[in-house]
Amino acid sequence: MSARLFALAASASGLALLIAAPAMAQVVAPAEPAASVDEIVVTAQRRSENIRDVPFAVTAINTETLNAISSGGSDILALAGRVPSLHVESSNGRYAPRFYIRGLGNVDFDFNASQPVSVVLDDVVLENVYLKGFPLFDVKQVEVLRGPQGTLFGRNTPAGVVKIDTIKPGEDFTGFGSLAYGNYGSTRAEVGVTLPASDTLSVRVAGLWNHRDDWVNNAYDAPFAKKDGKDLGNFDDFAGRIHVAWTPTDRLSSLLTLQARDYEGTGTMNRANVLTKGSNKLNDNFDRDTVWYDGGRNNFQKQQTTSQSLQVAYDFGPATLTGIVGSFQGWSQGDGDIDGGVASAAATASYKTPFNSETGTLSSDLLQNTYELRLSSNGEGRLGWQVGAGSLAGKVTEEIIVTGQEPCGWAAVLGRTAFVGAQSLADVSGELHGRGPVLRHLGVAHSRCAGRAQCEQGKARQGQGHQHLDHRQAVLTAQLHADTPLARSAARPCIETHTTRTKLALPAPLGVRIKLWAAARRPLCSAGV
Repeated sequence: MSARLFALAASASGLALLIAAPAMAQVVAPAEPAASVDEIVVTAQRRSENIRDVPFAVTAINTETLNAISSGGSDILALAGRVPSLHVESSNGRYAPRFYIRGLGNVDFDFNASQPVSVVLDDVVLENVYLKGFPLFDVKQVEVLRGPQGTLFGRNTPAGVVKIDTIKPGEDFTGFGSLAYGNYGSTRAEVGVTLPASDTLSVRVAGLWNHRDDWVNNAYDAPFAKKDGKDLGNFDDFAGRIHVAWTPTDRLSSLLTLQARDYEGTGTMNRANVLTKGSNKLNDNFDRDTVWYDGGRNNFQKQQTTSQSLQVAYDFGPATLTGIVGSFQGWSQGDGDIDGGVASAAATASYKTPFNSETGTLSSDLLQNTYELRLSSNGEGRLGWQVGAGSLAGKVTEEIIVTGQEPCGWAAVLGRTAFVGAQSLADVSGELHGRGPVLRHLGVAHSRCAGRAQCEQGKARQGQGHQHLDHRQAVLTAQLHADTPLARSAARPCIETHTTRTKLALPAPLGVRIKLWAAARRPLCSAGV
């Protein structure tokens, strides 16, 4: 009996030790380090702060992520795949993109169309859609700010702002270079170097070359089609930037920036009859490597832009005064087969279209000047403030060419548009800055129109729109359309020439903004005048 009790006691003691062993092991095991999140510093409110202290939704993309996105030769449209609520599209190839945030944007592809999403590059707004496609290279960070940003960024920001900050010169000699190569001859080369000249002067030089070969065949026997079967899809994009930073004292700093871009490539490729009727599904007519164009001269496009900006900041101690002056200049040219097929093709052809449609820009010139002055508090006190004013002036001059097989309809529509537009410009500015549309009858019988009255009405409105066609435009038009079926049939294309001058401000010719915030840097109130 005693032996049985002894065995039972020993078993109970062993079981207690087994149960206690894990507890003892937990006591002596070293504690794991607590998980931490790296601090992300943004300038969404025109000052450096932790992203968690910003009182609205912000997404920040760093240099490493941007390099991964761009390594395949993509442009700024690729941001749409990496940023929630952001969508970017273009009807003009690799320039003139349209931005949408939370579904709010503007589908108008005209160079003069304003958008509710603003793009800001190194504190200088890229107001015109013409400039928003400037390539991303040597970038430190991209911040996407969601929601209205008019208080700090002015007009055209009710949906948000895409803020781009490039790498600035530093005190040390640094540099990098990258080269990527892929199929279709895709090549992307990027370089950036910081060169300190003295204790107070430093220079940053950066450059980009982005290239791809033609890989799409224009299978239609057009005079401008290439014989090797590779007509479209190419691009050559060269861009460069120079930053010159000068800090003569601890309180005074300045940054001079010079930029340039030279782009040539293929615009957006339209394709006729490739969607199944009643759905958005591609059908058997779609061939990724083939198009059928009888116009548009293989959808060529060119763009050149230059810019200069100067930022000067002085630290008074309690506050810093910052002044920014920027100027952008640009020129572009292009053409496109809009119908995406051939109207004269056989009725059974998959690329048959009911009419020809071709539009292009003989020349488009841009000038944008911006001015900004702001005073903001320094330090991490419980009360912060910022006040500023800014102005923006822009001018776009375009010579647009439009061709089609319904000339009288074009005359009626464009003639009336020009007449109303001319009246509006005259009412707003006090003088007519453009010459109105220039429409020439294409020599097609009146029976092709809705009626003779429509044609006559259209012609009358053309006269009211201030008709003008000089020798230079006639020569350019003949050169541009010498090989199209429309030109070969001795028909004359429609030309619209207009100049649009806009005074864009924040939100008027002089915009003033005031911002005040309290403890924890949460906005106490904000007002824009």
